[in-house]
Amino acid sequence: MNRLSCDDVRALIENAIPNARVDVADMTGTSDHFRLRVEAATFAGKSLLDQHRMVQKALGIHLAREIHAVEIKTVVAPPAPQTLAPRDAEPREQ
Repeated sequence: MNRLSCDDVRALIENAIPNARVDVADMTGTSDHFRLRVEAATFAGKSLLDQHRMVQKALGIHLAREIHAVEIKTVVAPPAPQTLAPRDAEPREQ
C-alpha cells in the first residue's frame, strides 16, 4: 500500500477546491491519520456536512485505501476583494 504525505493530501484538496487554504497534519506519524483544516470561499452558503463532503470527495478513493482516519475542520473564507475600476477623473467646478 502506498502512503500519502501531507503534501499529497494538501494537493488533492487544493486541486479539487479552488483557492482553498489547506493545513494538513499527520496525527500519528504513520501517514494514514490526518488532521485537516480547509478554508475556502466556496464553502459559503453550504452546510457543514456539505463542506465536509466536498473535502471527502477531494480525497476520493484514498479514504478507502491509504487513509484510515481523517479529522476535518472547514472554515468559510471571506470572498476575495473586488478590484474597483478607477473613476474617470472629471474636473471639479469651483
